[in-house]
Amino acid sequence: MPCILAKKLRRGAIMTVAAPHAQSKHVSALLKLSIAFFWHTEATGNGSLESQAALGWFHYLGRGRPHSDENAIECWKGAAERGSVHAMGSLTMLFYNRKLFNKATQLAQQVTKMQDLEKIAEQTDCQLSLIRQGVARAAFIYARCLHLGLSIKQDIEVAKEYYSMAVWYSPKIAAQMQKQVQQGLL
Repeated sequence: MPCILAKKLRRGAIMTVAAPHAQSKHVSALLKLSIAFFWHTEATGNGSLESQAALGWFHYLGRGRPHSDENAIECWKGAAERGSVHAMGSLTMLFYNRKLFNKATQLAQQVTKMQDLEKIAEQTDCQLSLIRQGVARAAFIYARCLHLGLSIKQDIEVAKEYYSMAVWYSPKIAAQMQKQVQQGLL
C-alpha cells in the first residue's frame, strides 16, 4: 500500500506537519527524511526503479516512517517485477530474515546468474553500483543458505564461492551482511 498511498502525499502537507518543529536537530533530520521520501515517491510515480527500491528501504529501516516489512516487500516486489536487481537482492535478504528460505534461495539463485550488468543498467536506467549491491546481497544470502543447508543441500565449498562473489560485487555490502551474521541479526 505505501507505494500507492505515498503517491497521494503532497509537499505542502509534509512541510506543514514538520515546519513547526524545525528547531530541533532530530526533527530537522525527520524533515529531511520526509522530503527525501516525498521525492522518491514522486520519482517512483514517474517510473524510477531506483526510487521504488529506495522507498522499500525507508519502510524496512523505519527511516522517516514506521518500520514495515509488508510495505518494504510491496515496494521491492513492484520494483523487482520491473527489473530492479537492487530490489531483488533486498527481497532475498528479507525473505531470509523471515525464514522463507525457499523464496530466498530461488530468487538469490536467479539474481546470481545474471550476466552483463552494464546492459541491465542501461535497460533499466539503474545505477550499476546499485545493481552490483543487489547481486552482492543475493550472493551472500545464497551462500548463507548453502552454508547452513537451508532449503538447499548443504555445500560449504560452493557457499565459499558465493561469499567471494558477494565480496567481489560489493565489499561494503558483504561486510555489512557479515557483521549482521556476527551480531545474530542475519
